[in-house]
Amino acid sequence: MKVYSATDIGQIRKMNQDFIFVSSEPVGNLPNLFVVADGMGGHNAGDYASRYGVSVLTDTIREDQNFNPVKIMRAGIEAANKAVLAKSQSDPGLKGMGSTMVVATIVGGYLFVANVGDSRLYLAGTEFRQITHDHSLIAEMVRLGELTPEEGQNHPDRNIITRAIGTTEEVKIDFFDVKLETGDCFMMCSDGLYNMVESSVIYKVLRDHDVQDRAEKLVELANAGGGLDNIAVVVVDPYETEELNPLPDDTELQDTQSGAGELFPDNTAGEDVPEQEIPAEFDSKGDITAEESAEDENEFQAQPETGRN
Repeated sequence: MKVYSATDIGQIRKMNQDFIFVSSEPVGNLPNLFVVADGMGGHNAGDYASRYGVSVLTDTIREDQNFNPVKIMRAGIEAANKAVLAKSQSDPGLKGMGSTMVVATIVGGYLFVANVGDSRLYLAGTEFRQITHDHSLIAEMVRLGELTPEEGQNHPDRNIITRAIGTTEEVKIDFFDVKLETGDCFMMCSDGLYNMVESSVIYKVLRDHDVQDRAEKLVELANAGGGLDNIAVVVVDPYETEELNPLPDDTELQDTQSGAGELFPDNTAGEDVPEQEIPAEFDSKGDITAEESAEDENEFQAQPETGRN
């Protein structure tokens, strides 16, 4: 397995609120773990939300006795949601903070994905596919036919998300599974990448094995495109080694023609559940005042900022 990861403050922001965690080694009962989180909230509240959320997620996963990757990821995200919400409610300086979170693990030739918010996971194989669904106001309007994808791309409300970690008591999570084929790789990223770089360009970089570090190259392209937001990228090429971990007997899968199936979002298989709408102050690019209170999480494999202010 080959893993590339990078995060950058971008050209405009004063603080990097994106946070990543990568491990090709076991984390608890998961054989590997990859996370991208994009915090929201003014000053350092968004930075704290993403870091603290990932800290709680990984600690919970390490202690989880389950072997089903879906159950493990669900428990970790739910714990992160409760912890970030509690901090937000107990500290006036952190009020209104939250974070997106996309989590992935490879087990037995399958990629399992959990998602809350508008950070994304793409699969790059014989074609380039977005596996996750954006939980954003504009994505919902596009799905309802109220906007075309082209209109949504530059819409002034494109930064408003409808789900996030730490904003409501209960978090609704989307789960997906993808059967990996030889030659597939996948990329996880915050909106600071896909809003700056065309999908066709991202796909070309991911398939170009002559690029020594595909994550750093994508960050470079996002900054060249304007760098209007923080940028986080994780690229995983699972077939650097031939052996795959065995698939647990109790793993729940849903096969579809596309190869990616959404798994019972938040215990609601087959049910229509309304979106958890987030008030305007939860705009992921909002400027909510918060006091300095972020703590260092030295054990996490986050990439440092590159110093662009």
